[in-house]
Amino acid sequence: MNSFKDTYSQLQMIFTRKPEMCPYCGANHIIRFGKYKTTHRYRCMSCRKTFIPITGTAIYYIHKKHKFLQFVSSVNEFGLKSIIKTSKEFNISTLTAFDWRHKFLLSMPLENNSLYRDLGVNNHENKYSQKGRRGTKVFIKSNFQNKKLPDSNLIFFAADYVSKAKLINIGKLKPQFVSRAFNDLNYQKFNLITTLDHDLVNQAIKTKICDLINVVPSRALEYLSLQTLDKFGINFSDHIKKTMRGVATKYLSLYANYFRVYFNRQKYCLSEYMKKLSTWPEYTQMEKFYKTFMHNYSEVKYNNPTKRKWKLWHRFILCNFEYVY
Repeated sequence: MNSFKDTYSQLQMIFTRKPEMCPYCGANHIIRFGKYKTTHRYRCMSCRKTFIPITGTAIYYIHKKHKFLQFVSSVNEFGLKSIIKTSKEFNISTLTAFDWRHKFLLSMPLENNSLYRDLGVNNHENKYSQKGRRGTKVFIKSNFQNKKLPDSNLIFFAADYVSKAKLINIGKLKPQFVSRAFNDLNYQKFNLITTLDHDLVNQAIKTKICDLINVVPSRALEYLSLQTLDKFGINFSDHIKKTMRGVATKYLSLYANYFRVYFNRQKYCLSEYMKKLSTWPEYTQMEKFYKTFMHNYSEVKYNNPTKRKWKLWHRFILCNFEYVY
């Protein structure tokens, strides 16, 4: 874990860094506009709002900023711990530990989704879960084994390593849902290798330059990319079921992307986690995104909305929820 001195220097670096765009509207025409304590204030010439370098980042509105950076450093080095262990280790409440964990998950640096070689694609199924949501039936540890619940479908991509994980729908897998997983990927010529049904994938890759190779499941492990996906799927399931004791579907895509980085043994410096200017608004509007996802891509009806609210969340313009879902 970083010492207080190291954390302080990282914090100073974050506060003195010039933002590349406006955290409120995303415009890149910004100017200096005075000072706020020890840092510069900036103004967006598009929406006319003022902000400082940490506005919208994971550290925004956090009072114990040094402690939060130590928490990020700990997770980056040793992986996620339970909410209770985190609460005791950093002397914070369980609700704060929960908030910090999910702000960290949302702040993870975005990957370059340009892929060039053989690309393996597979679906990973998890039972729909509302773990922790008040007003629903009590969560049972064996909930992920309940056959009455529909599946949450995660599409994983891999070449030498897992490069992307995306939650695409809840319920029966259909071609239009699979297409969502391919939307933000940039390709040159490549081979798409998958055990998914041909009709499910064919519609999704109509505009992509690729050769589709459908593999019989019994021969899947002959391909390196599908070996990688198989190994990742087993490890991911073990962590979800044993270590995490289940994960709410609302946060499943965040955990999938975290474990993708964790299993690839990737590590980032602290300042990298503070570059994303949409972390705070994404976290405060997570329920709104989840509601939209449930209405558009789920066979299960959205119910029992959470009632937590944050001040000034409405000042941020977030029209697209596709990064989270």
